[in-house]
Amino acid sequence: MITSKSPSNANIVFLFDKTKFFVPENSVFGSLYSGVEAAGARFLDDPIIHAKVLTLPNIQTRITLEENRLRIDDDSGKNPEESRVCEDAFKAREKLFPSSSLEAFGFNFDIQYRFSNVIPLNDFFEKIFNPKIYGEKDLRDFGFQCTLNNSKKGYTDTFFFKIVSPLELSVHLNRHFSSKEIPKEKKIKELFLACYEDVDSMVLSIKI
Repeated sequence: MITSKSPSNANIVFLFDKTKFFVPENSVFGSLYSGVEAAGARFLDDPIIHAKVLTLPNIQTRITLEENRLRIDDDSGKNPEESRVCEDAFKAREKLFPSSSLEAFGFNFDIQYRFSNVIPLNDFFEKIFNPKIYGEKDLRDFGFQCTLNNSKKGYTDTFFFKIVSPLELSVHLNRHFSSKEIPKEKKIKELFLACYEDVDSMVLSIKI
């Protein structure tokens, strides 16, 4: 039984068509926010790694452009219902790339789950490895990964699971939409919240 669920990071990613892509001027990044929201803002432009990063500590938001990939991170740890990441992502995409063609978009979540019952760490490990491999070693944690394609709804989920303690499970989900259509802000929010809830279904299906 799940006793707590704590998101530690969430982001939204837009991938643009390289053939029709133009890197915005640094001044455009500076014009995204003003007033209290922009207080303490830091901007990094690194031509070596082809990245531009705008960090906004007052709203716990980071906007990162890596070549043709735009990522908006919410570092507040708030539940998605209370997060502003969807609004920030829509705003950044619209102002930075008003005419660029979309290649794909997606969501990433990092979530910590805590259970009332003990997770059988060694049992999971020994379904794959021979127990003789332990020797004098102790098993501290164990992880596994899977990718599920939902062609009907047009997305692919990649899950990373890590048992970090007898009662805790760390989960990362990447949901990738192969869509060239830029979603409206309301639609992004709906898809984002649905994705967050879908992690619960996957976690509850684990045979603990």
